[in-house]
Formats: sequence, structure tokens, C-alpha cells
Amino acid sequence: KPMANITQTIQFSAPPQDVYELLIDEKNFAEFTDAKANINSTVGGKFSVWDDYASGNFVELQSNKKIIQTWRASDWPDGEVSEVTYRISAKNDGCELHFSQTSVPKEFAKEISKGWDDYYWSLMKKYLVKHNNV
Repeated sequence: KPMANITQTIQFSAPPQDVYELLIDEKNFAEFTDAKANINSTVGGKFSVWDDYASGNFVELQSNKKIIQTWRASDWPDGEVSEVTYRISAKNDGCELHFSQTSVPKEFAKEISKGWDDYYWSLMKKYLVKHNNV
């Protein structure tokens, strides 16, 4: 089956810790997305976000630096699972997020790639501005 990889780099005007917390903290996640989130942010812990649209497990957690998750969308064919890596590094007066997602079913790749921007990065930026006066 044809698979695709997605890589994106996003700048945030907030410290690495704030971006990291948004991605692993259930309460923060639900706030910035305005959707139901269940997140057990421990290695091996499960997560389900966006009212169960996306789910998976935490593979690796390095505080304020790196998150690796298995990740699948509810509308993907059975058994299809991708891997998502968030790498966060301090940069100037904020941070940079290097994002990659491997093994995305090709027919969903374009929509998923746009989705990260629409449903994650832009909402995270709005939330961080509102809550940190940055």
C-alpha cells in the first residue's frame, strides 16, 4: 500500500515547556481544541483526541523536548497506524517544533498534512497568545 510521510516546522513565540504541555496535558489540549481529549501522558499510555478522531499511544516522552506517539485517524483503514514525532527546541524568544509523521495512508496524506496546521498549530498559537500575552 502506498504510504506518505509528512514533515513540518513550526515557530512558536512561547517557551518549549508551554508547547510541550499543550500536546501532553489533557486539560490544555481540550481547551485549545475545544474538543474532548483523553490523554494518559506516560510511556505506553493511550490518548484519544478530537472527540475520538485521533488515537494512539505514547512511545517516548522527553520533558519539554520530544514526544513520539503511534497515531491513527478513525477513518483510516483497519490496522493502519502512523508514528508521530514532535521535537521541540528553544529558539530566540520562543521555540521551534519539528514535526514528522510516517506511514500515513497516501490517500489521506494531503488532508492530514493540512489538518495539522488547521487543527493543531494555528489553534495552539491562538491559545498561547491568549494565555501568555505573547
